[in-house]
Amino acid sequence: MSSLKTDRVSAIVLAGGRARRMGGADKGWLDLAGRPLVARVLDRLAGQAGEVIISANRHLERYAALGWPVVPDPADDFPGPLAGIAAAGREAQGEWLLVVPCDTPFLPEDLAPRMLAEARTQDTRLVRAADHQQ
Repeated sequence: MSSLKTDRVSAIVLAGGRARRMGGADKGWLDLAGRPLVARVLDRLAGQAGEVIISANRHLERYAALGWPVVPDPADDFPGPLAGIAAAGREAQGEWLLVVPCDTPFLPEDLAPRMLAEARTQDTRLVRAADHQQ
């Protein structure tokens, strides 16, 4: 994997939704076994990206306290995940973007290398993770 190193990856953690299905709770800060979901996602991304950017629209200071840059959407009406990706992507320095939601605490610890390998195998610039059903 010498030509596709994970230090060329910018990871974007999407934490900007309204969480309507969860009663408006900020999903990133929901507790799982004593730790917020977003902290668990950040732990899983450790070593997989040269930089991490959190896309959030509320509790910006709280997210910033996690030690990573926080980028809000340009509009304050929660326009959706694509707006978060676009805003954070403009700030990203990496050649590749790895976009993950803040409520996926069990991400593979080798997600970025696997995605990069798949991109190289398929000779494409876009890959997505899927299970056997999707």
